[in-house]
Amino acid sequence: MAYVFAALAALCVAAAPAAPAANRLWVYPGVGHDEYRSSQYRLRVEQGALSKPLFCYRMQSIWHHEYPEAWTRDLFPKENHWASFSFSGKVTVIAEPTAGQATSVEVRPDPPGVAASVQGGKVRVVISRPGQYCLLVKLRGVAGNEFNHPLFLFANPPEAEAPRKGAPGIHYFGPGVHDIGFKYPVKAGETVYIAGGALVKGSIAFTGDGVRILGRGILTDRKLMLERVQSALAAKAGGSTTPWTPKHDWMYEQKWATIYGDWNANRALIEGITIIESPFCMVRTHGSGLTFRNVKLLGDLYNNNGIVSGLSHRILDCFFKVEDDVFCWMSPVSETRNCVIWKQDNASLVMMGYGYDYATSGHVMRDNWIIMDKTLVQNMARGLFGLASSTGTQFTDCRIEGLKVYGDTLCLLAIDNRYRPTPWSATPTGEVKLKPVELHLKDVEITGTEKGSYWGADMADLIGTPMRSRLRTENAGTVRIILENVRINGKRLRSDADWPNGLLREGAVTVEYR
Repeated sequence: MAYVFAALAALCVAAAPAAPAANRLWVYPGVGHDEYRSSQYRLRVEQGALSKPLFCYRMQSIWHHEYPEAWTRDLFPKENHWASFSFSGKVTVIAEPTAGQATSVEVRPDPPGVAASVQGGKVRVVISRPGQYCLLVKLRGVAGNEFNHPLFLFANPPEAEAPRKGAPGIHYFGPGVHDIGFKYPVKAGETVYIAGGALVKGSIAFTGDGVRILGRGILTDRKLMLERVQSALAAKAGGSTTPWTPKHDWMYEQKWATIYGDWNANRALIEGITIIESPFCMVRTHGSGLTFRNVKLLGDLYNNNGIVSGLSHRILDCFFKVEDDVFCWMSPVSETRNCVIWKQDNASLVMMGYGYDYATSGHVMRDNWIIMDKTLVQNMARGLFGLASSTGTQFTDCRIEGLKVYGDTLCLLAIDNRYRPTPWSATPTGEVKLKPVELHLKDVEITGTEKGSYWGADMADLIGTPMRSRLRTENAGTVRIILENVRINGKRLRSDADWPNGLLREGAVTVEYR
């Protein structure tokens, strides 16, 4: 399937330049609930002589809201603030902090056509291309505010023609609040439309070919998320020292995704919506040929995974701020392009395996941006690309290109291609045969460095040593890494000695520097 992606890329390069887009602007009503209304920012969006108020949402981190302990203050941002609009041409968003005056701002990413500045204590952001943008706003006299109260601007392209309400096969949710309950069923060929200004409570389960889930509104699974949190708190109150256990998580095995597609759900399109407050996975699909475009995911529960999907899926122009693994490569062939990821404290950007034995290949990550939260304390065996344990998983023809990472990370690579039992996978009944793991990284930049501390039983042999990338395998397992123009903290990696704290190798490991 890699040739399909190459052909599509060639067509894009060969296409004639598009004419400048005409100025158009669409803003959406707020949901009217104070619990989702930001108290940190007041927003307006301007286009020429047109000026419109822009509703700013707030979602409070679940750790502060339902799990108020001292350690949560240090590890988790207190709130998420975001606004969503659609446009063509060029707009200016004006953000006025309510708790003082802005003194400086950084916009990440900052491609051509996007710029942020401070004027008169307010932030002005000029945007001439659709995308997902993170604003880190510093306020006079408020330390660390830019990470405790980040502001996300979801600058959507114009929608295609919206489905008609009442038409056959259309599940239409207009502006306002809707409660669809648990596992709202959607069948082959049907369309779910969540309009801008809609807040849909519940989860969606779809089957069959050609399902579409579209719009500019919000889907929240908050009720089930709170149920999960409360059950863990009850276990803790009952004397459990580990209320967040695999046994507890398995209680939610059949409830684990806010959008769930079964094995017969092929060639679906999920586009434009914002998904928040999931109890486990944000999106979990098993069918082939799915496309995720311009989807925004915000979750703060400790193991909110991002998108896990089946054969030949594409993740394009999306935004992620999730607590656990953002992507999981569990089936062959994926394309992830032009995505923005706010990487939080737990787990990996890409989880390549956690005690699994599948064979996969043909993954392409190209032109993505990662914003590292400065409170980062990545967990146990994880790095940006992590293989925590293998019972025979195999990776070939996997390419990571054009990746920019803002800030420090625990480590770039945490490849433990060796068998170590994990609480999340079944213990093999036969002999474990480890397979090759191959990755090609090209034009990758980490603006910060590799730092942090090892912890956990599986890291006992490394505790007390400097944090560094590691490539470890054993028995018949192999690891082969190609590094082509990879830079960390301004230094290009040309040998193992160029890594900030060196590179840890164990077993049959090959590293090729280009």
